[in-house]
Amino acid sequence: MNKLIFLFMIFLSLLSVGCVSKVTLYNNTSAHINQIEFTSSNIYTRKDVNLPINSEILFELNAYETIYRFNAWDIHRRRYVKEWTNIKENKVITFTISDRDPLLTINNLSGYSINLVEPFIAQILNQNNTSQSIPKSSSVQIKYTIDGIQFSKNVILNDDVTIATIEPHLKLKVINRTGHPISVTSPFRANLNDNAEYDAQVASRGTSTIVYTINNMSFSQEVVVNNDTIISLTDAPKSITITNRTGFPISLTTPLRQTIVNGETSNKYVINNRNATTQTIQYNSGTYTYTKEITLSSYNTDVVLNENDRPPIITITNNTGNVINSMNIRNNGNINWGNNLFTLLQVDDGANQGSLTNRENSRLWIGDIRTDRLDYREGKIDIRFDDVNGAAYVKLDIKITQDMTLSFTQRDKP
Repeated sequence: MNKLIFLFMIFLSLLSVGCVSKVTLYNNTSAHINQIEFTSSNIYTRKDVNLPINSEILFELNAYETIYRFNAWDIHRRRYVKEWTNIKENKVITFTISDRDPLLTINNLSGYSINLVEPFIAQILNQNNTSQSIPKSSSVQIKYTIDGIQFSKNVILNDDVTIATIEPHLKLKVINRTGHPISVTSPFRANLNDNAEYDAQVASRGTSTIVYTINNMSFSQEVVVNNDTIISLTDAPKSITITNRTGFPISLTTPLRQTIVNGETSNKYVINNRNATTQTIQYNSGTYTYTKEITLSSYNTDVVLNENDRPPIITITNNTGNVINSMNIRNNGNINWGNNLFTLLQVDDGANQGSLTNRENSRLWIGDIRTDRLDYREGKIDIRFDDVNGAAYVKLDIKITQDMTLSFTQRDKP
């Protein structure tokens, strides 16, 4: 057994002796080489070296791997490439200037600090430059960002040194005049409220398309950029707002839910159907519900609700010569007068004292009366007042279409 182990060890020793190849790297470039990289079977080995011009260095490599690729870097960070080389036998590999990758110098004159993304990563301040070797090719695309916006520039490469200049960027001022908050998605990204402005950069003159969304609807607008340019974005979906001029609060239920006090305007409702020509609105004014079909304009339609879009106000004057303290109202044709509604009357100073003296005015808003008791829209109504002596004053067959004034006199006694 020991003899077998001894023979196996001798075999491994002989095998290892035959598994080493000597490679001599010779520097025939114009610069001092200070780093070497050799690659085989996707295994990368990089070493710092001291290899002056016209000098050589010896490496021992695994002869099992016969194909290697060699890279070298000089003290100026220029790279020299020897493509896959057979080293089965001891070999001299000479680096020359022709093996050198082209040097790309990027000169930033954009007016802004840029973040370089391709062909290498670097930050270049305005009026500054940076250089780096890049793989040999006929052209390269430079990609960089300014404030998160990406730009690109195609550059034709020379054999040795190429200088690429990022030209001064043009300023594009974008103003949101759509009447809505917008989200710009191209050629930059920004959220702009209505009438807000954004200063963007454009790499070159020509036509640029600005793409933005409103309520998940996409819009685009072209602009010709020539020197510094200003564009106002105006294309927008149809929308509707409701302004309350009725004199009373209203409660919107369609197309949005919102209470609007008198003199105020609702939130803007965006209509997602570009082809819509009408929009239904519904609201409550007092105890009454109103539904209207609105014809839409090209952009925002502002619907103004006035005194004709709410229950009417009846101004009542007591000319009976007596003090009135009771009021009943019914739809014309009903037998039952219902409950006393005198507390709904409002006198000129806004306070109800429980009675209405002779020649005193009061107001009755129909919107204070429950519709199950009275609905003026269904036809005519009857109104009855009683004075403190028990005498009744009645007006029959009253058609109410708008605000009106009624005077009760002795002639209204049944």
